Amino acid sequence: NPYIGQIGGKVPQSMQRKPHGSNSAENTLSISFVVAILSTITLAVWAVSSVMKKETKFMSQEKLVMGVLFLVATGAFLVSLPPDFRGIPFASGVITDHITIWRVFARLQVVVAFSLAIVAAIGLSYFTRNLKRFARIIVVIIAIVLVGFEYLTFLPLSDSRSWTYAQVHPFYYWLKDQKDIRIIAEYPLNEPGQTSVTVSYFTDQYVHKKHVLNAARAASPQSV
Repeated sequence: NPYIGQIGGKVPQSMQRKPHGSNSAENTLSISFVVAILSTITLAVWAVSSVMKKETKFMSQEKLVMGVLFLVATGAFLVSLPPDFRGIPFASGVITDHITIWRVFARLQVVVAFSLAIVAAIGLSYFTRNLKRFARIIVVIIAIVLVGFEYLTFLPLSDSRSWTYAQVHPFYYWLKDQKDIRIIAEYPLNEPGQTSVTVSYFTDQYVHKKHVLNAARAASPQSV
């Protein structure tokens, strides 16, 4: 987030293991503070009321959903942790030793984020049930804006990091006008683990409209 910035500090040694070419960005989890706080409060209210046997306005279906998603989110989070910590093996380390198809466990963040978002939505509905309809709409809009701000990765309308096709090299616009050229080969050739190279080639291809000889599955019309 360009406004909040990044959390500093060195990456622990246990997180520097990168099976199958994964990188530090793929090893990073990102959860909305608003969603995390709201879902935590919701689960806490439900847990305390259950232990103290107090009546709540949570419906039975909501309790079931929260219980299941809490277990799912907890399991996904534990599996997404580094392979080991100070010699203590974690789930991801054990799994990669026996099942090689797993690559970036941090992508289980999607499961965690989805589960917490549903729990937070239930909590938002629960805490605003006594408000008037207009007030509830305002609260929901504020929550959406805050979450959107948290996941903002660029400065709106002014961040030079944002990308447009105007930044494609002029050569590819020239190549587009060369009617006698139908097939091209891009260099360097794509290497295993260098997927960004192919992505760049496809980005340029949108401009020049030529067949790319060394694209993935080059024999397929869909690829070239």
